Amino acid sequence: MAKSVAKELDEVLAQQGSPCLSLYQPTYRQPPQQAQNPIRYRNLLKQLTATLHDRFDKQVADECIAPLSSLADDPALFKPTLDGLAVLSCPGFLRVFKLHEAVPEMALVANSFHIRPLIRIFQTTDRFQVLGISEGSVRLFEGNRNVLEELEPGDGVPRTMMEALPEEYTDPSMPPGIDPQSREGFGGPVIHVAPRSRVDNYHTDVQRFFRVVDRAMTEHHSRPTGLPLVLAALPQHHATFRGVSENPFLVDTAIDADPEGLSADEIRQRAWQLLEPQYLARLERLREEFQAGQSKHLADDDLPKLADAAAMSRVRTLLVDASKHQAGRIDVATGKVEWNGDEHEDVYDGLAELVLRRGGEVLVVPSERMPMPTGVAGIYRF
Repeated sequence: MAKSVAKELDEVLAQQGSPCLSLYQPTYRQPPQQAQNPIRYRNLLKQLTATLHDRFDKQVADECIAPLSSLADDPALFKPTLDGLAVLSCPGFLRVFKLHEAVPEMALVANSFHIRPLIRIFQTTDRFQVLGISEGSVRLFEGNRNVLEELEPGDGVPRTMMEALPEEYTDPSMPPGIDPQSREGFGGPVIHVAPRSRVDNYHTDVQRFFRVVDRAMTEHHSRPTGLPLVLAALPQHHATFRGVSENPFLVDTAIDADPEGLSADEIRQRAWQLLEPQYLARLERLREEFQAGQSKHLADDDLPKLADAAAMSRVRTLLVDASKHQAGRIDVATGKVEWNGDEHEDVYDGLAELVLRRGGEVLVVPSERMPMPTGVAGIYRF
């Protein structure tokens, strides 16, 4: 998770300004529901505006809401439309996230951003990529257990064999070469069969094609994201691809089907069936490590103690309940928890942010998978 979250949220975590505005909304891709997108955004904008005017004088409130108000008039905000939208803003900073997953509606004004939904979406705990490859095409998907989106492969990734091997491509449908020196036979010119047929050459081309795709995928997608890669291909191509692959993120199991004949949702279901045991096994290992660490003072489920340790960069891994909320904030310099009645401040978000700031890993986990009922479980570095 660390690579993916750090890449997406570094700018957000670096912001020191206040107030911080966090707007989240689900969005629709198709009409007629698509028409609700700008209406919902403006309604959430009204909520933020009202909160700002309650807490600040008119000039400060108007200055804070102005960047988000400008977005409301920008047609690009919902083009293209995905499944969710997050807009984070503070003085001098504005960031828009178009999300491949729906998120609950919320409009929050606080001293820090509400980032737990983004951590959950961007974390690699249950996120993966799928490479669909055949002799004729390359398809790339990215997502998690809930949604899988087809992506445009990076500029360095060939889409077809002819694109990968423009000079050497052998079309197996063409007949073998004809020796121009051959004598005429009763049925026309005599065909001399070369030591290697075009079909043999074509099989060699397939290997070379897979090798080019593998190297490009590793460079442009796997290493930058750190995500596990599932292969989707006909059974006869699995051994060929694995024989040339040097991608360390390629998982051992694969989807045995022509990716051209599957929808994105069918690929998602098959990929998650392969990866879910690994996901559950990792959570189980972390649960066991947490329980073993408690007796040695190397793990804790007490939020104030974890906050204090996080401020000293001691928290290596933090599990956070996806559903927990508690009003309060955490001082990022000292780790002191300040409990208050402001529902827009959340100590679980504050702890997650502090751990990420100090280089730790944060996993947002469903309630039923949490090792303790407190909503947090942290494993210390020392």
